[in-house]
Amino acid sequence: MSKKVAIENPWMEMQIVNQIKISENFKNTCYIASKKDDGVTSEEEKKILEKINKETDSYIKALRKIVQ
Repeated sequence: MSKKVAIENPWMEMQIVNQIKISENFKNTCYIASKKDDGVTSEEEKKILEKINKETDSYIKALRKIVQ
C-alpha cells in the first residue's frame, strides 16, 4: 500500500492541481488534433490516442494520490 503525502504548502498543491488540469487538457487537444488534417481519426491515430490516454490517466491518478 502506498503512503499518502501530505501537502502543507498550498503553492505546491496548486501546481499539482494545475498539472492535473493541463494533463486532462492534453488528452482533449490530442483528440482534436487527430481530426485536424482530414476531419477523421484514423485507426493508427486511435491507437496512439489510447496510449496517450492510458499513460496520461496513470499520471493524473498518481498526482491525485498526492493531493488527497
